[in-house]
Amino acid sequence: MHFEGRSQSVIVRGVSRGGIKIEFAYGLMPGDKIEIELSGRMLQGTVVWSVAAYCGVEFPSLLDEDDPILASCKSH
Repeated sequence: MHFEGRSQSVIVRGVSRGGIKIEFAYGLMPGDKIEIELSGRMLQGTVVWSVAAYCGVEFPSLLDEDDPILASCKSH
C-alpha cells in the first residue's frame, strides 16, 4: 500500500468489485487517498472506514465482474 510517499505491507482480507478490506494499515483515516499494489496492478482507492489495524477502501469505479483480481483473491 502507498500513501503520502510511504509504503506499508498490508494483508488483504477481502476484495469485492467496489473495494478492498486490508489489515495492518496504520495511520489511515477516512477520506485518505491510497494506492494498493495487488497482483501486479496499482489500484487507487479512498479509505471509507478505519478501525484499529483494519481499513475499508472504496475503488473509484467498480471492477469488472471478470476482473482477474477478484479470482486471485477469492480465498481471502
